Parts: sequence; C-alpha cells; structure tokens
Amino acid sequence: MDKSKIMDAPMDELVMLEEMTLDLEDGYECIMHINAAMIAGNFPWPTRRHWVVLKKVLPPTLSPDNVKLSFFTWGYTGSQAEIEMTKAHFASNFFGYIKCKVR
Repeated sequence: MDKSKIMDAPMDELVMLEEMTLDLEDGYECIMHINAAMIAGNFPWPTRRHWVVLKKVLPPTLSPDNVKLSFFTWGYTGSQAEIEMTKAHFASNFFGYIKCKVR
C-alpha cells in the first residue's frame, strides 16, 4: 500500500509514524520517503529525496518531544542506523511511506 505524499495533500506525519509502528508489529516492511536532511543534516547527498527502511520506532532518550528511529539505508555503512530528532524535524522531512510484506 502506497502511503507516500505524491501530491501536496495535507497529512499528519506523526499519525503516520504511529501507523508505521503498528504496521511493523503486523509484519509489514515500511519504506519511508524522506528528505536526506532528516538523517544527514547538511551532508551533500546526490539527491535530496531518499528512501529508507524503517526497522523500529524507539523510545526517545534526549527529550519526550523527540522521535527516535532505527532504519536501514544504503547511504550509511553497516546494517542499521539510529537517529533521534524533534517531532517538527521529522514532520518537515517526511513525505510518506510504502508498506509491504516480504515473503
């Protein structure tokens, strides 16, 4: 199911984060469409839009107003990365997601 933001239709990014948490629990893979600034700040990626595989939504450690994600991206070495950010930073750099089940 494609839940990406193709048009500039309004969406609630934090509600979608909750949906992805439930989707992961139901055995889905969630592939997020993001701006690379979400994970790399001002790092000069070849393209600003990026796809990452969400592995887990973790409890925030720095502030209760943050979100913390574990994800896979081919942009990092190693198998998985974790990042904590403000909810506003997440919302401004998240464009939706695709969920699927891999057999």
